[in-house]
Amino acid sequence: MSYSLWTSFMKKLYGIASGIKASERLDWFLEIDLVGGRYQGQPTGVRGSGSNTTSFGPRDALLLFQMGGYGPKGARLDQGHLMDLTRATSDQVYDSLGGSRKELTGFSCYVDSEFSADRAHREYFGEKNTAVLKSLKTVWDPSRVFSHPHSF
Repeated sequence: MSYSLWTSFMKKLYGIASGIKASERLDWFLEIDLVGGRYQGQPTGVRGSGSNTTSFGPRDALLLFQMGGYGPKGARLDQGHLMDLTRATSDQVYDSLGGSRKELTGFSCYVDSEFSADRAHREYFGEKNTAVLKSLKTVWDPSRVFSHPHSF
């Protein structure tokens, strides 16, 4: 990612964040993590380790973004239109990246509550790691003692 592309993207993010009205009562945040991936064609960070070393799926990622929002004290995001505002903000960020959602992946520590289990597995772990994790779940937790909407 060139300096000019990064600067342009950050200006778009600032514009998005500045556009959320105080009257909407939504506190929104964006965390950006540098994970390595590929930079100028060379593998770095996580990318340098083998794909079977960990269940980390987005090995080619340079950056990870976590977006979230909070409503008034005690309110849940599914109350009123708070989730709609968060989703619209998220969509603006995705659009500013210049790609479609299907080109982007997720990270299991940044859980998207709107993902189905299948989508979460695909985006968080990738196809190969998902198969390994499913087999491990069958062996080590056949009674499904540990369960989550995104679990195997």
